[in-house]
Amino acid sequence: MRDPSAVVDPEFVDRETPDRSADARTSGRHTPLRSSVSSNDIVRYVPQIFRRYEFDYTRPDSIRRRIPSETAYELSDWEADAIGLSDSRITVGDCVEFTKALTERDVRAFAMASGDTNRLHLDDEYARATRFGRRIVHGTLVGGVISAALARFPGVTIYVSENLTFLSPVEIGDRVTAICEIIEDIGRDKYQLTTDVVDSKGERVIEGQAVVLIDDSREA
Repeated sequence: MRDPSAVVDPEFVDRETPDRSADARTSGRHTPLRSSVSSNDIVRYVPQIFRRYEFDYTRPDSIRRRIPSETAYELSDWEADAIGLSDSRITVGDCVEFTKALTERDVRAFAMASGDTNRLHLDDEYARATRFGRRIVHGTLVGGVISAALARFPGVTIYVSENLTFLSPVEIGDRVTAICEIIEDIGRDKYQLTTDVVDSKGERVIEGQAVVLIDDSREA
């Protein structure tokens, strides 16, 4: 299995406005990503001077439905919703959203589990002297909420590849939502998805794409 990667567009800082080409307006995403680096090498976030993309993930409540849990456990303050997801098969346009708060406890547990004890996330005095002015959530912890959304697709979801762009930091304690939508059926149980995360204000903090393998749970 390939390691997930993070992607940064080096031209992004110099752009005055988001790309308004026909393709960009149609897709709601920016021009092709560049400069792939391993997520294990990411120690800084994209600077906050980056402009946020216009992004509207709002969908009518009438087309949402709660997902029956196939996971090992759920907590009462987690939310998982589906759009589409026929009981018979997964199709293009199916979408899962997963929402949870990223708490102080989550940040410290992630630092211990991953070994990422960067003081930006753990030391208030140190973080105040950085460009952010305060502690923020690990980027890979925010991206981990994408994994939680993928786990709510029916069956057994296995990562094949993922590319992420970190657009802005997340405050400790903020409630974030991962939005994963099937955009292509590649064949042989593989699917390509968009993998975005928005904060509690509805502003996109991560955008990405992934390829996953989804096995029928009855075959697991």
